[in-house]
Amino acid sequence: MTNMNLQSLPSSVAEMGEISLTGNIVPISWFRKLTFDNGKPDLNSILILADICYWHRPSEIRDERSGAIIGYKKKFAEDLLRKSYSDLQTQFGLSDRQLRDCFSRLENRGVIRRVFRTKNSSNGRQGNVMYIELFPSVVKELTHGNSSKPLTKTVSDPINMDSPPYHDRTGEGVTSNGIPITIERDTYHDRTGAYIEAKNTTEISTSLSSGDPRVESFFSPKKDERDEKNSISEKMLELWSTTVPTKTPSIISRQLRTNLEKALKEQLQGNLKNWQVVCETFSGSKFLMSEAEGVSFKPSLGWLVSPQKDFVSRVFEKEGWTFDDRKTETKPLDFDATESAIESLDEPKVSKEVRLFIFQNNSAFYKSYVEKTVICQKGAEVLILSSSGLSRDKIHEQCYNALADFLKQRYQLGLVIKTKEEEASHTLKE
Repeated sequence: MTNMNLQSLPSSVAEMGEISLTGNIVPISWFRKLTFDNGKPDLNSILILADICYWHRPSEIRDERSGAIIGYKKKFAEDLLRKSYSDLQTQFGLSDRQLRDCFSRLENRGVIRRVFRTKNSSNGRQGNVMYIELFPSVVKELTHGNSSKPLTKTVSDPINMDSPPYHDRTGEGVTSNGIPITIERDTYHDRTGAYIEAKNTTEISTSLSSGDPRVESFFSPKKDERDEKNSISEKMLELWSTTVPTKTPSIISRQLRTNLEKALKEQLQGNLKNWQVVCETFSGSKFLMSEAEGVSFKPSLGWLVSPQKDFVSRVFEKEGWTFDDRKTETKPLDFDATESAIESLDEPKVSKEVRLFIFQNNSAFYKSYVEKTVICQKGAEVLILSSSGLSRDKIHEQCYNALADFLKQRYQLGLVIKTKEEEASHTLKE
């Protein structure tokens, strides 16, 4: 920065120009695309995703003499990024439950996937070591979207946060409270996407909460339209969660509701009974329920109602995938009979209590993923042995935290969740 430029700038701006800021980058578009059901930004998930993306950005390798870039390298040591909840708790000051909920929401959005492995270390074998797989294509969609419009200069002309950056251009405007704001694009050439200063983000959030009708008209539909749509989408979600509970997202976004409405109208003639058939047909397919052997693809509700595909009508007509090859519950679940069946199993008391604990918290999940597992005690640990990696990951995601606390408090036992194949391999090595 030249002296002439420095003299023409406020002192605070000139001084900030001399500071090299590194670390996590948060594209402004994430504040619109990573949201809760009420439209508020999911700030915790945004912070976690920014950190994961930082670790996945390649580092430059420079020639010591010339300074020229001669290559790139990854920041993490193994094939996937290894993180633990305790590491992130310390870094971000979030609770264990907050972190687990963040990861569940990010997984439902399709941007990451948790992978749990058993690792050998100097302290012995460690079970359920967490790794994170990032899907850059989804990060790209979150950051850029499909819009080609530049960032609008003022709040009165709604902000398009999906646009690519246009370097060294700024715009000025005011919030509904009369607070001046300046919206800036990042001018560093090694970054992409549109960014905004933290101070301005706070001011924009203030304007959103103030009820400015210009902003409300852009960020949300009219109240009567919203209520009408929600009534239909709520019915569709209720039918789905009743029929396919293990595939029900924990966070229902506005976009998902819109896609549900569109699929019903364009592929099912607006008939909710047809949607019920779709739900029942979906649950009858091993492939769609992610139970087919040798298939890693995991169809979700968001995938099913993708506006670019006619998956809903294909499921309705039973075209393209195998159906009715998965045993499903066609009658209301008999809780007493299931609990009696658990009590009659030839298993240790602790194994039965684990089964009852999971069943009483989520009966449908138990029937789908836990009922056929082997549960036993090995030393100071309870082992849950599933038939597949998918079941292992699902059980870990849904049950590990609460179940580990239960076993520790009641029996002073640890918990390990793995596949039968992993346990057999471990036993052979021993």
